[in-house]
Amino acid sequence: MTTTPDFSMFKIKVPESLLAQAIYVYQSNSHQDTSKVKTRGEIVASKRKIYKQKGTGRARHGALSAPIFVGGGIAHGPTGLRPKRKKLNSKMKNKALVGALSIHNKNKALGLFTPPTGKIIKTKDVIKKIPSQPFTLVQHQASPAILKAFSNLKQVKIIPVDQLNAYHVLQARKLLFTPKALEFIKTKLNSYL
Repeated sequence: MTTTPDFSMFKIKVPESLLAQAIYVYQSNSHQDTSKVKTRGEIVASKRKIYKQKGTGRARHGALSAPIFVGGGIAHGPTGLRPKRKKLNSKMKNKALVGALSIHNKNKALGLFTPPTGKIIKTKDVIKKIPSQPFTLVQHQASPAILKAFSNLKQVKIIPVDQLNAYHVLQARKLLFTPKALEFIKTKLNSYL
């Protein structure tokens, strides 16, 4: 069932620039950055001039591999070279996470979910205990039965607590912690609260 325990420890205001930086770094590092297009030098096509320079009344052109033609090379496209991954030190990451949780706490978007126990947990039993609107469930070492019960629910996104970051928090409309996950996050962020 869902309850609203004391989240009053999440009341730290952090600069918006730090939250923006944390989101930017996360999004930038989540791209594969392997997109690649061919330049005019890599296109397999004849290099001959397609028609004579003068006397045709048309514009002057060179090879068909020029970017102006369909099937020609692409000018200024992605090269497939992966740029350096951006980094945020752990102090900034944790501070941004506290700030994001504080915003959710202020908006009353944090809650506690006590999962049912047992070897077999049915999805229909879980549906009765969760809110109808989409939410993110933050779990810590959840049993396979719990994960299986939630796997068919489209409105629920499950995140392990050790992978939680400011981006995930700010993306979620509502954030529900399991008791173990809440204990873990409090211990992890204790020095920032």
